[in-house]
Amino acid sequence: MYLVSKAKEDRGYKLVALKQMTATKEHLEEHYGDLKDKPLFPALISYMVSSAVVAMGLDVVKQGRIMLGASNPLASAPGCIRGDFSIQTGRNICHGSDSFD
Repeated sequence: MYLVSKAKEDRGYKLVALKQMTATKEHLEEHYGDLKDKPLFPALISYMVSSAVVAMGLDVVKQGRIMLGASNPLASAPGCIRGDFSIQTGRNICHGSDSFD
């Protein structure tokens, strides 16, 4: 969490609110509905319900994705969170929605 909030602050965003929550399986299945037919779907849902998530940030989705880096950390550029701190796809060091919806 510190890495994400620090990186956003370095870009000029200020974290003024944070909501930690446990997403339900049903909520996640709806949220990731576009991935339902992909082989990764069951593992993604299982992983996302295994711990609390932090919901934060409106209007920073696009910039946030750039700051996170590519989903595959080996394809992420140095200087982004995944490029600097992650080496494995699957249990991402961080997650960010790909759209506001």
